[in-house]
Amino acid sequence: MNQEASELRDIIDSQDDIILIITRDYSIENVNKGGLTLLGRDKEDVIGEKCYQALHAEVEPCQYCPFTQTMKTKKTEAVERYDATFEKHFRIKSTPILNEHGDVMKCVLSMRDVTEKVNTEAKLKRMQQELNLDRRLVAIGQVAAGMTHEINNPLTGVIAFSQMLMQMDIPENMKEAVEVIYDGASRVVGIVDRLRTFARRDRPAKEYADLNDIIGNTLAMRAYEIRSNGIEVTTHLATDLPETMANVGQLQQVLLNIIINAEQAMETSFKQKKLTITTEQVADKIRASISDNGPGIPEEIIDRLFDPFFTTKDNNSGMGLGLNISYGIITEHGGEIRAQNEPDSGATFIIELPIVAETRERNPSNIADAEQEEPAEARILVVDDEPHICRALDRLLTEKGHQVETTSSPFKALEMLSETKYDLILLDLRMPDMNGIEFYDRIRAISPALQQKVVCVTGDVVSTQNEAFLHETGIPCVAKPFGVNELMRQVRHVLEGEKNGTQVTYSHS
Repeated sequence: MNQEASELRDIIDSQDDIILIITRDYSIENVNKGGLTLLGRDKEDVIGEKCYQALHAEVEPCQYCPFTQTMKTKKTEAVERYDATFEKHFRIKSTPILNEHGDVMKCVLSMRDVTEKVNTEAKLKRMQQELNLDRRLVAIGQVAAGMTHEINNPLTGVIAFSQMLMQMDIPENMKEAVEVIYDGASRVVGIVDRLRTFARRDRPAKEYADLNDIIGNTLAMRAYEIRSNGIEVTTHLATDLPETMANVGQLQQVLLNIIINAEQAMETSFKQKKLTITTEQVADKIRASISDNGPGIPEEIIDRLFDPFFTTKDNNSGMGLGLNISYGIITEHGGEIRAQNEPDSGATFIIELPIVAETRERNPSNIADAEQEEPAEARILVVDDEPHICRALDRLLTEKGHQVETTSSPFKALEMLSETKYDLILLDLRMPDMNGIEFYDRIRAISPALQQKVVCVTGDVVSTQNEAFLHETGIPCVAKPFGVNELMRQVRHVLEGEKNGTQVTYSHS
């Protein structure tokens, strides 16, 4: 019998699980080597101590203790919990030891370290959530691409004709009305531009980025919600702030997430809600600080804010992905993100990004473009399936002294090119019967030199197909709704034998 007990003891001690015998008053009657190793104590010191004291440094039984439930049900009970004392996840199981009357006298309490399993499951869940998020972003991008195209086409006519009217000698009251039309259309252009940037945010490419501009665009995206919630916004944006290399859409996603969190933090506040955003240069980094005057972040969770799936919201309010994804984006950009509470009230999120070592040549101003002389008269072919855009371009280019022919049919355009010599082709990329990419390939058969005379004018530069085409060919492109000055700059460059690389301009000035 003693040999059997010894063998049983050896078997129990060989287990990685922590195994204890607990009496009805939660006293430890026995413990295996796994438990002693975890506690780092001698067996004599542990026997007789309350399990909640020895294991969790508590003064009373834990609320989730399965043994408490076992004493009620007389059945095996189990729970999986994160133990802050040991910083591990455990599966805790209580198996009852009954007397001859069927009453619970003791229990075998086993604790299995499942930290690795939990972390693996969390990682897989996070990957699935991010995959789902990526799919949604792709869907948003596709919808945004279609929306921007459909909005930009009619908007192009409004912008172009209003600009031409403002340059005419018209009565002052009419000029004022045209300016109102132009200003309203310009506001829509800004909205479309931000939507366009947001649609492209899942792309990894980085470019020179002005953090102040990104902040301004992000605030503009939330302007309605900010006004509706009665939030007072104050910005202290450093002048001459150096640029960083960034994916603009991703940085916008981070800022949007932080601003929305700040809005939600101030929801229940009865005082004037305030959002303050500051930018500055700190050594070789640029820093953005976003502060609110809400209740602040509880100290017990502030260190876990950027952990995967950690959230203080209910299940219907979020997935706990926002700040973790923001952390990943900023880290991937070589920067840092952190949160801190303010002495009076509220919280501040701080983003730091590296400064670009090289400087870039700024785009020439539209004012300078406007002052340049127009090239000699040229024969120009406009190919666009939107008749009002054809009319706008015809009117604009004719007033600049050029001979203009327009067509809404790419097939008709190919016939015209085979019969007439043109100095320039303004080509829409997105047309129903034949898209601009196919049209560009077909004109090679007529004359390869014609491909050097193309300027793309399109409302759909968001699509990966169009973006790749523009990058590979180096064709200059003006995005709808275009401005008169920018369009004429590209026209001059091509007519003068220059190319402007793959730059796509969204300006409507």
